[in-house]
Amino acid sequence: GMKTPTHLFNATATLMRATTSQDRQGGVMVTYTAVSPTFKCRVVTVASSEERAMHGDDVTYSATMFCGFDVSISDKDRITIAGTTYKVSGVNNNQNAAIFQTVELTDSL
Repeated sequence: GMKTPTHLFNATATLMRATTSQDRQGGVMVTYTAVSPTFKCRVVTVASSEERAMHGDDVTYSATMFCGFDVSISDKDRITIAGTTYKVSGVNNNQNAAIFQTVELTDSL
């Protein structure tokens, strides 16, 4: 197989995984805990920040993250990059080249 072009990965990401626990009222609490270690990735913005500046924070920011297959990511996870946490909205949806995996991110938590 082809080697992952890791020199293109210029960002560091933390995988956040949901853990559920019961609160005192018997309800279910979901907390996201960092899965170590961090991993390298590249993020390409889909929704422009200019649009966000014009329309405010109600504009959903979305991005595509590329990373190696050594990280196992599901659409129940969240990803933190440079202090911002994103929801995973899709993993390898249109994956043709199996050099790296594509992960769709959105900030609409």
